Amino acid sequence: MPYKNEIVFKKHHIEQLRECGYFITPVQTRTIVGVPDVYAAHTAHCLWIEYKHIDSTFSTDAVAYRIPFRPGQQRWAAELRNATRGGCEVLCAVAFRNGVYGFWMDEPYNSGLVPPKCIKPLVLNRGHIDLLRSES
Repeated sequence: MPYKNEIVFKKHHIEQLRECGYFITPVQTRTIVGVPDVYAAHTAHCLWIEYKHIDSTFSTDAVAYRIPFRPGQQRWAAELRNATRGGCEVLCAVAFRNGVYGFWMDEPYNSGLVPPKCIKPLVLNRGHIDLLRSES
């Protein structure tokens, strides 16, 4: 489903997460730089989600996709990962013209350039988010 913009995408995705049984808290702060858009929790699993909308079609043939991170977003994700030793992760959910994809913000992406091998289709199932990790 193509989305008009990031706001419409975020609203629809939050509704889907709630239908899957997630506890959702949208976050808006001007005092802490880089905090993701949403905190999500289900059973023993928690994660933060940053939403992005990109006006292009996803293809594995691309060299990289420039994700429009705001200042501090990648640093905030790295600090969370270090503080929790990977116990709580940050997911970047991206709406492309041809579907919803995502990647774990578990490494810094220079200039916001994310290679397609890191970006996977994002599927919601009852109680969890399916997003396959890249094989190393």
